[in-house]
Amino acid sequence: MEQKASITAPMSAFVRAYHAETEENPVFDDNIAGKMFTEAEYEQMKNHIAGGADFFAPKLKGETVDREKLLGFIVNTQLAPTPVARAKYCEERLKNEAATGAEQYVILGAGYDTFAWREPELMKKLTVFEADHPLTQADKRERLSRAGLEIPHNLHFVPVDFTKDSLKEKLISSGFDVTKKTFFSWLGVSYYLTDEQVRKTLSEISSFAAEGSAVVFDCADSELFGSDIQRVKNMLAMAAAGGEPMKFCCDSLYLAKLLEDCNFLVYEELTPDDIDFRYLNESDMTAFEHINYVTAVLKGTERINTKEKILQTSLKLFARRGYNSVSVRDISGELGITQAALYKHYKNKQDIFDSILKRMEENDRSKAAENALPESSLQKYPDSYKNAKCEDLKRFTLSMFRYWTEDAFASSFRKMLTLEQYRSAEMAKLYGQYLSDGPLSYTEDLLRETGCKNPKQKALEFYAPVFMLMNMYDSAEDKGEICKLAEKHINNFKLEELK
Repeated sequence: MEQKASITAPMSAFVRAYHAETEENPVFDDNIAGKMFTEAEYEQMKNHIAGGADFFAPKLKGETVDREKLLGFIVNTQLAPTPVARAKYCEERLKNEAATGAEQYVILGAGYDTFAWREPELMKKLTVFEADHPLTQADKRERLSRAGLEIPHNLHFVPVDFTKDSLKEKLISSGFDVTKKTFFSWLGVSYYLTDEQVRKTLSEISSFAAEGSAVVFDCADSELFGSDIQRVKNMLAMAAAGGEPMKFCCDSLYLAKLLEDCNFLVYEELTPDDIDFRYLNESDMTAFEHINYVTAVLKGTERINTKEKILQTSLKLFARRGYNSVSVRDISGELGITQAALYKHYKNKQDIFDSILKRMEENDRSKAAENALPESSLQKYPDSYKNAKCEDLKRFTLSMFRYWTEDAFASSFRKMLTLEQYRSAEMAKLYGQYLSDGPLSYTEDLLRETGCKNPKQKALEFYAPVFMLMNMYDSAEDKGEICKLAEKHINNFKLEELK
């Protein structure tokens, strides 16, 4: 299951699109989902569903039924109730959380989610992270490109194999700020996990998310597997046949205890009757039996995030005032903790700085590796320089531009170095290494290894506008326009072909 793109993502997107297209007053108006498909793919999905009439609607067997009516019946009774109602619920909760201080939105198992293109006004207030399996995410990005849908500058794709990777590490390396209140959506996922995997995911979120953050998810009750309701049996059979069998269900008392074990409190739980009353009473649909929607809020305890919060808060202060102007007392005061509590995690201010620098070094290597480029200097990795490709360098440069401007941690580090380069020889050296001389020399070495006649000049012509736009970004009123200029320059620049 983990080695292929999700099979549930296209089906969920299709039913959202078909529901929005065919209903006069859709429960959830996803007017973008249809763009994820070509006309041929959309028609193929219709034929696939209509071809399952014997499975979905055996009572109609032998009858002559118009295909669109048959599709409408199957979609509204079997396929759409949960995807459209839970999406409606989730985004209602998101708007409420955004109005009360949430600044980040993390979509776990994002599939073909279209929020970033449907809600431009809300997107202005949020930084959004779509976390999903790399193969599913690659498939979605191809579809976005094909549909001509631009990726907003504050949307970050986070490739995660949830069975192997650390969600915390993947999010933080993509710019997630652990000090900001965050809303997590985790829809259509819990069913397919074991109890242990559900606990692991919730525990991991609670280990790094800010206090007061919330998660919305759907969950099956304890009656699911013993249900004699035909459409519930159909749902279980479809999941098993698709290689993604349902595994997890529990009653409300068990769920409340599980969430409490993971440091969450249940804020709200909607039963099928609640869902019908709130969202579906004016439609032809009824909520799926045994499926509940849950909002849980992260409790505040001293153990959560303390070390990471110290690191993030310190860097923000360094970026605002300069490293030398910030004391340990300032940092502990900003966090509302004692200096003694801070010293349990870091020896002194220099220890904090060293940890920041270590994080930056790790991120630098990781981003080079992600783009199939050398992780360090030509002297250390001569063979990898010879294997680099032009498109890899361009993709890496654009990735780093976005990283240095949009990633909260990297952006603060850049601002700190910009302030401190005139006050400290060590900071000036780091500024050059990360932002000016370093990337310029890196590009030059790549070009030289391929026989470029004037690699220094070519590297300067390529990187100088990127550096300039990076410095323009902070004060720009339209930051998206700066990103577009950088992307246009990088993609259109005529580099010598790299081997």
